[in-house]
Amino acid sequence: MVVFLSKIVHNRPALPENNWHEVRTYRDFSDAARWLAVRNAALLGRVAAGRPWDERDFRREFLDKPHWRPDWMWFAEDRSGQDDATAGVAVMTANQHTAPSVASIQWLLVRPERQRQGVGRLLLSAIEAAAWEAQRTTLVVETLFEWTDAIAFYKFCGFSAGRI
Repeated sequence: MVVFLSKIVHNRPALPENNWHEVRTYRDFSDAARWLAVRNAALLGRVAAGRPWDERDFRREFLDKPHWRPDWMWFAEDRSGQDDATAGVAVMTANQHTAPSVASIQWLLVRPERQRQGVGRLLLSAIEAAAWEAQRTTLVVETLFEWTDAIAFYKFCGFSAGRI
């Protein structure tokens, strides 16, 4: 069962202080491996996660979609700059089927060993800031009912159950 959550963004949020991670947007196709590593680690063993994804899946999910924007894909990286230091990823979308004021959080994933370190909140703040700048003040997200940790996170961050 799918749960729908939404939030009105009333002002442009500032990125929270995080001494361990910084956020950047998509650079080029070399980022696909980083995104896939986070996606596959975060969903390992989760209900409905399916098989691990590869570069073909990444291309199909993002690069081949006309509404995909590289500036709406974020990477939270360890400030140490290690190659495998991507702690979380997020993607926001908006397309012709949604109202002009609505944006969707398509993906927000954090590696299990990096959860509860502010990475999800850092990524969500980047999404909220980009939504505000794009005049998309309503954020929507859908997740699975079984993913109670995701639902709790979004509610903690001000989302309410239901669609706006």
